[in-house]
Amino acid sequence: MNIDDLIIKYGLTIGRRFTRKEKNFFCNEIGKDFQALGYSVRGAMGKKKRTKGMNLMIGNVGKAKTIFVAHYDTLNHDFGNPIRYFPLDGNASFSSSFLPMNTPAILSMVLGLILLLGLGRRINFKDNLVMSVLILAVLIVLIVVSFMMTFRIGNKVNLNRNTSGVITAYLIAQQLPKKLRDQVAFVLTDGGNGTHVGDYMLRDALPNTIKDRNVIILDCVGKGPRLGIGYFEASKGNAEKLEAIVKHQDEEAKLHMSLVDEDHVKYTSLSFYEKGMIVCRGKNMNGSLIVENTATNHDDEVEREKIEALAKDLTELAKQIS
Repeated sequence: MNIDDLIIKYGLTIGRRFTRKEKNFFCNEIGKDFQALGYSVRGAMGKKKRTKGMNLMIGNVGKAKTIFVAHYDTLNHDFGNPIRYFPLDGNASFSSSFLPMNTPAILSMVLGLILLLGLGRRINFKDNLVMSVLILAVLIVLIVVSFMMTFRIGNKVNLNRNTSGVITAYLIAQQLPKKLRDQVAFVLTDGGNGTHVGDYMLRDALPNTIKDRNVIILDCVGKGPRLGIGYFEASKGNAEKLEAIVKHQDEEAKLHMSLVDEDHVKYTSLSFYEKGMIVCRGKNMNGSLIVENTATNHDDEVEREKIEALAKDLTELAKQIS
């Protein structure tokens, strides 16, 4: 499939992967598409306490020197102010998303307090059973509605986060020469937006060797003037090679290179992989790389040429490090 086919299928037709049914359908469809390229595909359940998630392991993950990781799950809808996502700074992302994602719950608490303090002082609940029941019912409705709006309504349009990473992974798999297919694998993970059940699964599947694997996370790579590359000291060599490849193809390319530490990657998938590297796109804001419009219906655009160019560059990187 070409990139237009992929965008239509995984960005529009199966553009929301929020419920278990939606995720299972996606895994079944994309699993068949990778199999059509000649790769082995198997599902792997990830667990974190009571949370479970299905992940896809594509290729020989146990043997591969290089593993591309892309989250496939999509976010719940943001009813608050637009989230500013910082893929290279987990703390900033957490702080930026907390208020917007919890706006319904906060508003319901405020309305509930107004209801109780405003009417509660004027009503004798012992003598007015009907009003007491009515106020209680309103409070329950507020709680249920706020819970649904915060946790149970999936965002409909998710072209950049997290469809662009999935598409890039497929394009790399499509371009890889057959002699490298035992050395390069792909993992599509669930829980990339919070629980990280896919990252737990991959780390637990390779407990003794994950620290030595070249793990490359594809996160929001579909739109933005700057290509972000976040890396640890252990993966600095790989990051510099990718930088050289990108610059060789486009001397005017704008890159945002970021050597990260444990504090930067808190709450992120990169924290699971000692030799990991994250690739993303966005724009500069006060020295940080940000991605806008995620978890809203404005996440409806990706730059096809940039995705194709990145897939080509990452394929070349895989050839060099695998």
